[in-house]
Amino acid sequence: MAVGLLLCAMQAHGGNAAGTVGDVGDEVIAHYTRLGDAEKLCAARFLVDNMRLHSFKDSPVLDKYYAGIEQVNKKYKYPACVEQYARLYGELGRPADVKQARDADAMTAGELIENIDMAFADWREGLWARHLTFDEFCEYLLPYRVGGEKVTPGWRKRMRDRYFFRAEAISTSEDICNSAYWATFTVNETLKRLGLNVHKVLPQLEVEMPLQALDNIRMGECRDYSVFAAYVMRACGIPVGVDFTPQWPDRAWNHYWNVVLDNTGKNVPFLGADANPEYSTKPGQKMAKVYRLTFAYQQGSLHALNSKWKERVPDVLNSPFMKDVSDEYFRGKNLYVPLNDAHKSDKFAYVAVYNNQEWVPVDFAVVNHEDCSATFRYLGCDVVYLPVYWGRNGCVPASDPILLPSVKHAKALVPNKAKPQTIRISRKYPLFRRVLGFRRLMKGGTFEAANSPDFSDAVKCAVIKGVPLRGYDTLVVSGTDGKQYRYWRYVAPKNRKCEVAEIGFLCGGKKLEVANAVSGGKQDASAVNAFDGDKLSYYSGASAKEAWVGVDMGKAVAVDAIVYIPRNDDNDVVPGHTYELSYFDGGVQKSAGVQVATSGTLVFEGVPSDALYILHHLDGGTEERIFTYEDGKINWY
Repeated sequence: MAVGLLLCAMQAHGGNAAGTVGDVGDEVIAHYTRLGDAEKLCAARFLVDNMRLHSFKDSPVLDKYYAGIEQVNKKYKYPACVEQYARLYGELGRPADVKQARDADAMTAGELIENIDMAFADWREGLWARHLTFDEFCEYLLPYRVGGEKVTPGWRKRMRDRYFFRAEAISTSEDICNSAYWATFTVNETLKRLGLNVHKVLPQLEVEMPLQALDNIRMGECRDYSVFAAYVMRACGIPVGVDFTPQWPDRAWNHYWNVVLDNTGKNVPFLGADANPEYSTKPGQKMAKVYRLTFAYQQGSLHALNSKWKERVPDVLNSPFMKDVSDEYFRGKNLYVPLNDAHKSDKFAYVAVYNNQEWVPVDFAVVNHEDCSATFRYLGCDVVYLPVYWGRNGCVPASDPILLPSVKHAKALVPNKAKPQTIRISRKYPLFRRVLGFRRLMKGGTFEAANSPDFSDAVKCAVIKGVPLRGYDTLVVSGTDGKQYRYWRYVAPKNRKCEVAEIGFLCGGKKLEVANAVSGGKQDASAVNAFDGDKLSYYSGASAKEAWVGVDMGKAVAVDAIVYIPRNDDNDVVPGHTYELSYFDGGVQKSAGVQVATSGTLVFEGVPSDALYILHHLDGGTEERIFTYEDGKINWY
């Protein structure tokens, strides 16, 4: 508290910035000056001085969108709302007159005063925020907004009226009644019942949805849910913030989540409407950097440092309201990087991680022009980084890729053309737990044939004895004694759901035509997905009861082999498809050869060793990961 009040005193004697937000700031400061409450005056100065730096995207068309989304949320559940959002976009189109509007022009002095007074009541008299220092209060409870969304006056009272009684339910338990952790847990259980559906509301619009649109949310992205949860928790007097990683270092996408500042002074992660405190949504996931959304202007941010140079910088890092909190999540390391002179006059350099298609900057450093180097602080380990400059068209390589291991020294991945190697590869993307889980579900599954539609005369004709590891698997039919059968089906192992992407019944090497697809238990239109020739469509049974999917051939037929593939990500090497292996040289991709696959494994000879590689599927697909290759083993990054 002393730091915050000292800052207030300095501002009072050195002049304040309230005038930059016009009459609103002046009225608020004057109100608390008359009131004589030093803490509230200091908090008001904090809000007013930072308010002048906050703005949001605004237009009459966006307002119509928000109103329309609000009505959709009231009337439609998921997935019916998806079509309604699309209809809304079709009616209104992309707004052409978007402008940056100032927060100070969107709020009245009365609204700001109400926000301050309600936040103080929760801090001083409430159950779950008394442990906060003044500076913590200013960030976790006081702000009238969470991110860069349009401000919503009056939100604190509205959300409190709806959710406070949920948190208050713990007030009779003397052991947890004052626990911010358990208050968060209790309210989040209510938010979870709203139903989390991960789907971008309006992918055509790059705007942060305001609370008006997020209220009673039916679907959204992790950022939407974390921002909505922060509003709800703060309205209940619970100190909650939003953290994010700008890009996963080993897969696509970024991620946002919440933290509650509990009574021990520890930030405990959770995700609103999804995962409760300490139940991480991405357990064990590697991260390169983690940032926290703040209300206060961060003097050490890229945006602040660049204010005097006005360089072109990446949008993902160009916010003055983000604070590096990586040290709260992992044991990181510093990385010193000698840079090339591609942009030798630039003030900043960056480290980027790969997002399946391109490099995305996740941290910056001021360039040391004496030796043309940069030092990046507290990076996540066991990650491959590409040092880059930021040019007109995005990332410009500033050196070779660098592997930053957790226990050894950083290693530059420089191609060794004098020591070529042979690379054998059967996938272009790592096999993640989820996909492997679908494959394991089929171990022990059986195929049956019958001439009765209810399979009362079924004979077992093939068994999946092991876990299918890649691509299509082929089973030889036995037990039918050469007889012909009209109905054929796959039966899931006992107590498991039926999950399969594709099944083909062969005779003499030719795939037989299917008259009708059927499934166990009840009619299910999705049964056809298991026989449509598309590896990415799939049949997923509702339960483990009567877990089977099959076909009516229309007439009795002989089958001598069955091919199948579990639910999958279509990242295995496919015979007949064309692939290109590339390696990074100076940060730029160079081809190591193009091949048409003749089997499920590609073999590339004469490839420079010690480099970073990537396999491109030239016939389609979007998921491609970088990797190293040592001692015949692929290490994905």
